[in-house]
Amino acid sequence: LVHCHKMQRIFSSLSAVRQPAALQASVRALSYTPGEQRAPRPGRVYRRSMNRATLIGTVGQDMEVVELEEDRCIGKFPLATSTPMPSNLELANPNATQWHQVVIKNPKYVRALAENNVVRKGAQVFVEGRIETRAFETDGVTKRATSIVVAGPSANVNVLWSPEDAASADLD
Repeated sequence: LVHCHKMQRIFSSLSAVRQPAALQASVRALSYTPGEQRAPRPGRVYRRSMNRATLIGTVGQDMEVVELEEDRCIGKFPLATSTPMPSNLELANPNATQWHQVVIKNPKYVRALAENNVVRKGAQVFVEGRIETRAFETDGVTKRATSIVVAGPSANVNVLWSPEDAASADLD
C-alpha cells in the first residue's frame, strides 16, 4: 500500500506533462482506496465464463437412485432431446435425437423426486444444471462421459408432462 502511494505521488507530479493513454490508465488504476467500487473502464473486456445447460426433453427410463456413504445419494436418468431441422433439408432423420445423462446431486431433492415418483419413463421434464465431463478407464482405454449435473442453487428439475397426465385426460 505504501508503494502504491509513492507511485501515485510520482505519477501525479508528472500530471503537468502530457501522458500517454496507457500511463493515464495506470495512474487511474493506482488512484483508488481499497474497498472502493470503481466503474469499469470503457473498452475493457471482462472475461467471464458460465457453465449452464437448460434442456426440455423426454425421460428415457425411471430415475435410478444410487445410495452413497453417509446418507448421501444421487439420482440418474437419461433424457432425450431433439432438434427439429428445417424442412428444406433432405435428411434421412430430420429430428435428430440426442441423449443426455442427467445426474441430480442434492440428496433432499433426489429423495423428494423419488418419493413422489415423478421422474418416470415418458415424462417431459425441464432440466437446469451444468455440463460436467469425467474421464474413466475401461479395459485400459480412457473414455470420457458428459453429463448434465443438477446441483447448486440454480439447478432445477420440473416435470412438465407425465404419461399419467395423458391417461387421466383420456378418461375425462
